[in-house]
Amino acid sequence: MDVKRQAFVGLQISIRESGDVTIADLRGRSTVNDGESELLSRHLHKLVANGVRKLLVNLAELTQIDSSGVSIIAETYVNLKRQGGRLKLLCPRGRVLQVLTVFRLLDIIESFEDEGKALASFQRLCEGRPKAGRHPFPGAATKNVSALQVSVDAALDYDSR
Repeated sequence: MDVKRQAFVGLQISIRESGDVTIADLRGRSTVNDGESELLSRHLHKLVANGVRKLLVNLAELTQIDSSGVSIIAETYVNLKRQGGRLKLLCPRGRVLQVLTVFRLLDIIESFEDEGKALASFQRLCEGRPKAGRHPFPGAATKNVSALQVSVDAALDYDSR
């Protein structure tokens, strides 16, 4: 009997830029096992600390994500939003799409199937953005971010049981 074994690849992260948008290409899996989620956390925190304000996370080749990976993406989204930045997702597929759907992350974070459209959406944000200090719906962004954080915290609490 010919048995093929599929090697499990840890997380690989490639960073590239398109104009003023930073793209993080994720490949493999982002789980708490073997430190993959810690690697993701370090990379995303470093990008934000270095001034990245437009971040597109490409999930096309990410095969698995658990609550720790979801939490890191949500935390980065919240941090960028508070600093006037944006995080968007590109091509969630398979199990990753299922997990993001269960956590309702796709209800909060904009997701695209086409990289060109995702990149263009960052430009539309800049053109249509209100003047500093003025938001067309005061408090709306804060409520969504707070609801996301509560959802992630609750999910992590449930996952740790």
